[in-house]
Amino acid sequence: MKNLFIGSIIVLLGMTSNAYAVSLTQEQIAAVLGLLRAFGADQSVIANVELSLTGGVLPPPSAERCHTFNTNLGIGDRGSEVNALVTILKKEGMMSQPAMLIQNDNSFNNSIASAVSKFQEKYRSEILTPNGLAHATGYGGPATRKKLNNLYGCGAGSIQTPPVVIQTNPIEKTTSKVLDTSYNTNVLVLNYFPYSESGKIVDPNLPADYNFGVNTLSYLRKTASNQVQALKAAIEKSSTFHGYKDPSAQTALHYTIFDTKEYLASVPYRKNTNYGPDAHFLDYPKVLSDYSGGFCDLVENKNVSEVWLLGATHAGGFNHAEFILMGSHDLPRPEWEMPDFPVCKKTYKIITHNYERSNLMAHVWGHMLELELRNTDLELADLFLSPCNGTAGYSCHPMDPSFTGTGKTAIMGRCGNVHNPPNARNEYDLMNETPNQSDCKDWKADGLGKLSSISCADWGGCNNYYTSEYDNAEINWQTWLWQNMPGRNNALWYKGKKLRNWWDAHGDYDTLRAQSTGLTVAQF
Repeated sequence: MKNLFIGSIIVLLGMTSNAYAVSLTQEQIAAVLGLLRAFGADQSVIANVELSLTGGVLPPPSAERCHTFNTNLGIGDRGSEVNALVTILKKEGMMSQPAMLIQNDNSFNNSIASAVSKFQEKYRSEILTPNGLAHATGYGGPATRKKLNNLYGCGAGSIQTPPVVIQTNPIEKTTSKVLDTSYNTNVLVLNYFPYSESGKIVDPNLPADYNFGVNTLSYLRKTASNQVQALKAAIEKSSTFHGYKDPSAQTALHYTIFDTKEYLASVPYRKNTNYGPDAHFLDYPKVLSDYSGGFCDLVENKNVSEVWLLGATHAGGFNHAEFILMGSHDLPRPEWEMPDFPVCKKTYKIITHNYERSNLMAHVWGHMLELELRNTDLELADLFLSPCNGTAGYSCHPMDPSFTGTGKTAIMGRCGNVHNPPNARNEYDLMNETPNQSDCKDWKADGLGKLSSISCADWGGCNNYYTSEYDNAEINWQTWLWQNMPGRNNALWYKGKKLRNWWDAHGDYDTLRAQSTGLTVAQF
């Protein structure tokens, strides 16, 4: 309130003509100055106010005037520190139109954040690179202030305008545009069907008991298309933070099917004795080779960051990886024996799915997200992914006393993971109607949130093993689970650090892997 009052007086002075100011009586001027002193304003500020009210002329802002920045600056901050920053950004050529600089409340806005990002990129080697950042943040933190002060800080004998900074609540500041992130993702879909157009079997790797009567070409085409569209819709819905109870929640992930290719053939394999004397492993390099410009052109220039590969269930000995992260941080595994696996400048992801398991595509995709979260910040990710309060571990079952060793009917749940909800009695227990106490709807990294009774009724899993590709216990659980993960505009903290939008771990994976801040916010 104190800084808000002082800032308001300064803003009003900038809007008031000298003729009007001189018309004030000495008593009125004294009252204004008395209020400033009562609110603890700096003497130099009081002197400038008095000069303006008595008809004097304040020194005009000048790009040549020095300024030493002593305070971090972000969205919502106001005052002379912000004004000085704007002056410097104009001088640096980062901002051109005054109307864009400061909004009506003289606050650090998105236009200023954008200009700060340009400044950070210009001096990348001194601001971003030393802190392991691949992209600018738009936040005026210690490294940015250091560079500003190196260029424009005040030395001995210089005249410096005393700083007046009116800062917002830390939660309001950190839920800025920098953190309110969303991502557009292009997906390449590859469908391998085991029949020719005439119905002839063209896949020699099918098991002897393959259900040819049900799995006709027309059926497989239809269910494959439905599964792709169901997964796309589920991911987008999953990325709305608490979207099941907040209709205004915004989507963090937006998906576009960039291209769909169909092959009437078996998925290609190459022999790999690491998995058995007669074993084979899916030949991913060959699958990705069908592009004249090279697969990495799609990743690096067409924003294709995911491949969804669908094929038939094959006989034993034909192996594949359910999910793959491929890039400079996640190289091919030695046991795959695939040195020709394309490694691009950006990470891309592959999920491999058998379309006969028509309820499990979101399950496979969820495992990929779990890996991204754990690679980014193992400590924080496991706090969310563990179903049991006070018990680390992915495969904890809160309602299985023999597993927990507590002797109780149940222990308190948290949120959970792809396999286990907070009322799980065993693996994949997604249809358990018996509720358990959990804070998943109000999950917090620092301690427990508000407890509530959680069961399959919350995600629409009760008596719903499978209704359709779009509606079944698996896809409904995965959607509800990820809606509780810290997303856009969350106001959560951990050990004094603000949690970022965790969907950054998927949408901007390379940047987060290069940083050391994990799932909390980098402020540089």
